[in-house]
Amino acid sequence: MGTRARSLSLALCGCGAAVVLVVGQVASCGEMKVRAEEASDSLAAAEARVHVQEHQRQTLDVVMQLRKDYPQNADACYLLGKVHLYYGNSAKALECWEEGLLLAPDRGDFYDAMAAVALSKAEYRKAADLCRRGIEKSPATPDLHRHLGEALNGLLRPEEAAGELEREVKLSPQDAEVRFLLGQTYSVLKQYDKAKVCYEAAIELQAGDHRYHYGLTTACARLGLEEEAQRHSKEFERLRAKNMEVQRSRRDVSYDVATARRIFVETSSKAAWIYTRNRNASAAEDLLRKAVEADPKGTYAREELAGFFVMHGRLASAVIAYKELIALEPEDAMHRLHLGMTYAKLRQFAAARIEAKRAIELAPENEQCREFYRQMGGGK
Repeated sequence: MGTRARSLSLALCGCGAAVVLVVGQVASCGEMKVRAEEASDSLAAAEARVHVQEHQRQTLDVVMQLRKDYPQNADACYLLGKVHLYYGNSAKALECWEEGLLLAPDRGDFYDAMAAVALSKAEYRKAADLCRRGIEKSPATPDLHRHLGEALNGLLRPEEAAGELEREVKLSPQDAEVRFLLGQTYSVLKQYDKAKVCYEAAIELQAGDHRYHYGLTTACARLGLEEEAQRHSKEFERLRAKNMEVQRSRRDVSYDVATARRIFVETSSKAAWIYTRNRNASAAEDLLRKAVEADPKGTYAREELAGFFVMHGRLASAVIAYKELIALEPEDAMHRLHLGMTYAKLRQFAAARIEAKRAIELAPENEQCREFYRQMGGGK
């Protein structure tokens, strides 16, 4: 019995040792997995930084070449300044815009860009002065009255700010942010009925912004509209939680890469149209194709390239581009509309009618789609 007991004891000890060993191995594997994930994350972050830096270099190359090709072109100055600002060099951006004003003294967008930089630094007097100078030169320039209104609010002059923002609403009726800013200004003036109208208009234009619902909640509460205030308060909380999720996703390195790529694509497209206006179609096409290549799943550059083909009468190429857009966004009625219009230019009316019908099915209330559908004999 003693021998059996001892053998059983050893066997149990062996099992125990085996258990301990296995547990130890699992712990080691867990640690190795964590280290591997950390290494993978570190590698991904390093690769992302390389991609970001490459996109930034390519973007700067585009605008520097554009500036070299057209040293007396104000548009090139403006675009180069924008790129410098994207990458945090506001001093260089201001230099570019000041040079641009020497070439085109009546361009309000240069004053507006410089005013926006001043606002970002809380230099409200400087921003107001720049806006007024811009308005004097070009009163219909978008955003000048808006930025002047923001500057005046910063200077604690809400009555004047309201007047400027009202002017901006007339110039930019589809701009939800201007309505929101005007609503805030009316709230400061305790004109809550007017503020409510502004917040409602902002939400109608852009329903997903939680700030607009917060403003409307406050205005309704001030007006004693408790049920309405509670309804918008719930919507504010829902949208705020959603916005927090979006903000968390932007901490991912992939967001930095996507942003850098977007800046390259948009800058290349804008530079392409400057080349086009200066009768350099080959340089323009080259830039647009590089933008498409950089963002093969995006639609912005492809839309620009398709428009370029139409402008230059290369309709067969435009058909291919619009078909590629439809493959990426099959539910977008405008792609169908533009493809149909291109077929019509080619006098391929049967194909044009098919696309007109598909466009109207996707967007039955769109007036452009309806008009083209009528032109193709599909409606009254």
